[in-house]
Amino acid sequence: MLSNCHRLLRAALAIVLVIAGVIGVVSLVSSDRRPQSRRRIDLANDQRNSDEPSSSRLTAQADPLLIKKVATWEELLNQPAIDLRDGVKIRFGIEALECPRWSSVALYAYTEGYDDMIPRYENRDALGPVWVSVRLGDVCFDAKDKIWSHPRYESEIGDRQPRLFCRFLMVDKVGDYEVTVRSEKGDDLARVTLKGTDAPFHPWSPLVVTKNTQYEHLEEKIEFLGEVGYVDKYRRTAPAEAIFDGKGIALPAIMSNVGYSAEGWDPLLNKFANDPKKLADEQPHPFGKGPLPKVLVEDIDPSLPARFVQERMLIQIVAKDRSERYRPGKYYLCRWWVNGKPFVPEPVNPTQHVERLSYPYNKGEDLEIHLTVTAKDLKAKTGDKVELQLLSCGTAGWLPVENPQTSERGGIYPRLTNKVQFTLP
Repeated sequence: MLSNCHRLLRAALAIVLVIAGVIGVVSLVSSDRRPQSRRRIDLANDQRNSDEPSSSRLTAQADPLLIKKVATWEELLNQPAIDLRDGVKIRFGIEALECPRWSSVALYAYTEGYDDMIPRYENRDALGPVWVSVRLGDVCFDAKDKIWSHPRYESEIGDRQPRLFCRFLMVDKVGDYEVTVRSEKGDDLARVTLKGTDAPFHPWSPLVVTKNTQYEHLEEKIEFLGEVGYVDKYRRTAPAEAIFDGKGIALPAIMSNVGYSAEGWDPLLNKFANDPKKLADEQPHPFGKGPLPKVLVEDIDPSLPARFVQERMLIQIVAKDRSERYRPGKYYLCRWWVNGKPFVPEPVNPTQHVERLSYPYNKGEDLEIHLTVTAKDLKAKTGDKVELQLLSCGTAGWLPVENPQTSERGGIYPRLTNKVQFTLP
């Protein structure tokens, strides 16, 4: 009986040793096949076909990608693509590697297969599906809190067409700004150093609106399907009043969490209301070819003409989009020239200096602002020739040039008016 027990114990021990050996072999094989990085960089086709061993290529890709300067769509699309998750690919580029103080550059992210309307957490550091961290010296400008974002309608979810995301990198001091792009899990994906310089720059300032546009409320009688009704109408009785006192520097805000596509900012919603082909032709910025959009546009927008009436010191702007015609103190920036030389305002934070009025919706067909500016404000004298140009910042308005940025909101790309000229009274 005892010998039988010994035989049974030896057989059981042999079985255990065999099983342990099999598990060890499987574990070695699986460890060899385990990805060496949580992300994969999809480089050019010629590298995929390289005779170089795959293990050395993966080792070379372990460090964050260095973001390159790009000026055109063609240059951006030629950058290496990083695989994120669920079939999403992303490419990075930056508008410039140096930036003068009081200005800003765009950090670009081009995505394929990403839907920017999916419910998610976000803040001003979100760049589509990734996050941007900016540091100057020992100071980190990362936002501390995130907000839950979701679309108004479920029908807006599901569009995974290519999109362009832009994060404006603001330079408020001279120095090296270390920019790192991270995944949702916190992995470092890409990096770049933006050098803030003391090179000359012509800064933008807010207009200080002191009085709103005045309207007379009218009613127009209409008849529809045999029924009589009334439609609200408004007649402007006095323009808005604004001053410029030579103080404050600001830049436009833009949303980096929502992408711009070949069919605009909201493709699915636009498809229900518009002809997609016509909509693509009407987009203010080309998608997929030509120059990339910039923080501070250089080309005048012909659909936003401005003129100045010297006798009344009146600025007039005719805009197709009604959003361009209200809250001028919040949504317009200005810059000045005196006798052909750029005027540099006093570099103070303009936030508290400007936000002191509630702004009703502008119900007119254009925008009129009566301007008060003195020779002292422009460090000039009576009779000097003055030029003025306005920058429309869109729905999100402007931000003071100060890091960290103070707003979680963002708007569409800025639009530039032509210059107007007048003589200082």
